[in-house]
Amino acid sequence: MPDEAVGKLYGYRRRWEGTDYVRITDSATAPCDTGPAHGRFTPEATRICQERIDARYRGRPDRPREVGVYHSHPFGSEPFFSSTDRETFLSFPYDTPGNAFVLVDPTDRWFKVYVVRADGGARRLVEVPWVEYRLKA
Repeated sequence: MPDEAVGKLYGYRRRWEGTDYVRITDSATAPCDTGPAHGRFTPEATRICQERIDARYRGRPDRPREVGVYHSHPFGSEPFFSSTDRETFLSFPYDTPGNAFVLVDPTDRWFKVYVVRADGGARRLVEVPWVEYRLKA
């Protein structure tokens, strides 16, 4: 804060009882192009995120894959996608059906979760319920 933030989400795609889910297990970020009203990945930030995940999971066959993005709007209100956000997240490489997007306002502790859905040839962002699991201590 006060700048927006962006980061990559990593995890696994799963199907249970005919429904597709994304299980997010990790995240990574790097210095990005951010300001009070914008945030975007640079090619360098994308490379650094991948290197960080590669280093954490080196040699593990079950390493998580990129499954989405988190993005903050530190404006003190319920977060919503700007037209730029929508255009970005519905474009390659983010537009894979099932990708998750977590939109956060850290000042008011709001967050929403969206996934990309494919309806025919069109892609759209749909708000979905989320579940948080933590390991018992």
